[in-house]
Amino acid sequence: AIVCADILNHWDITKARQWENAHPDYPSIQLALGMKYKEVGLILDSMRCLKQYTKLSPDMKGYEALAELYRSQGQDEQWVATLQEFLDKTEAVSLEHAQVQYQIANYYMDKGKYKEAAPFADAAAETGAAWGLSCGAQAHTGLGEFARAEQLLVEEMEHYSTSPYNWYAWCVETGRGHRDAARSALAKYLREKGDTISQEDLLQSGIADWVEGKPADGIAALQKRMARAPGPLSLVHLMVLADEAGEAPTRDAAVKQIAGLHDGDPNTIVFAKELARAIGAGPDGKLDLAAVDAIISKTSGADQIEFRALTARYLLNHKQKDSATRYVKACYGTFRGYCVGNLLVYQTSRDLGLDPLKLAGIAPEASEGTP
Repeated sequence: AIVCADILNHWDITKARQWENAHPDYPSIQLALGMKYKEVGLILDSMRCLKQYTKLSPDMKGYEALAELYRSQGQDEQWVATLQEFLDKTEAVSLEHAQVQYQIANYYMDKGKYKEAAPFADAAAETGAAWGLSCGAQAHTGLGEFARAEQLLVEEMEHYSTSPYNWYAWCVETGRGHRDAARSALAKYLREKGDTISQEDLLQSGIADWVEGKPADGIAALQKRMARAPGPLSLVHLMVLADEAGEAPTRDAAVKQIAGLHDGDPNTIVFAKELARAIGAGPDGKLDLAAVDAIISKTSGADQIEFRALTARYLLNHKQKDSATRYVKACYGTFRGYCVGNLLVYQTSRDLGLDPLKLAGIAPEASEGTP
C-alpha cells in the first residue's frame, strides 16, 4: 500500500523501474505502475506492467485498462484480442462478461460487421439485460434477421414494462415488423398512464401521432406537454407540426410565445427563434441555414438529432427537398442510443424517398420478418 501510494502520489521516474523489479509478483503495484506510466505517456512501459497485472490478477479492471491502452494507440485488433482473452480466461462474474461482449458487439457494428458482432450481441442478450436485448436486436437487424430482432425488442418491452416506443420506432426505421401492433401497444401504454404520463411520454405521443398522419392528436399531446413543461422544446415541436398541418392559429400562437422565450436550454431557445423567424415571415420565409448550422455545431448527441430532424421537416414542408435531405443524412452515424427525435428522422427519410437502413450503412442480405 505504501509503494502504491508513492507511485500514485509521489511519482519519481528514477525509481519506477526499481519499484517494478522489486515487486514483480504484487498485482496492485504492477497496476499502479501501469496506470502511472500511461498517465505520463510511457505507453510501452504501461503495457508491460498491465500485462503483468493480468497474469497475476486476471480481472476486468486490468484487462479493460490494457485494452483501452491498445485502443488509444489505434491498435483496435489488440483491443479486441485483449477483451477476448478476458472472456476466455476468466469466470463470468455478475454482468462483467456481458458488458465486455456488448462493447465488442458495438465495435463490430460500428464498422458494419454484423456477422462478427452477432455472437457477442447474442451473448449479451442472453443475460436478459435491457441493453443486451437492444444490442441483440441491432445486430440481427443488421443481418436482415428482422423477426429475431423484433422478438428481442418485444421481450425487452415486456420484461421491463417499458414503453413500446422503441419497438414502434424500429418498425418505422426498418419498414418491417408488426407496425400496427406496435402503434396500438404504444397508444394503449400511453392511455393507461393517465395523469401519471410523463413529459417524455407526451413528446413520444406527439411525434408518433405526427408520423401516423394524425396532426390534431399530435398537437393535443404537445399542447398538454407545453402546459406541464412550458419551454422551447415543447414549443418548437408544436410550431413545426402546426406549420406542416396548416393549423395557422396554433402555429402563430407558438411563434409569438417563442419570440418572448427566456427560460430553458439556451441552444434550444436560439434554435426555436430561428425557426420562428422563418415561419413567422409567411410562406416565402427563408430559414437561415448558416445560423442553424452554427447552433447545431454547439450541441451534441440527442440535441443535434432533434434540431436536424425539425429543420428537415420544416424544409420538406416548404419544398426544399435537397436541403431537407442534407439535414436528414447528417443524423445518421452521429449518435447511438435512444433519442425521441430518431422517429421523426426515420419518417422524414421515408417521406424523402430514402431508406433509413441504407442511410445508417446497414444493407441486410436476408429479408426475414413480416413486411
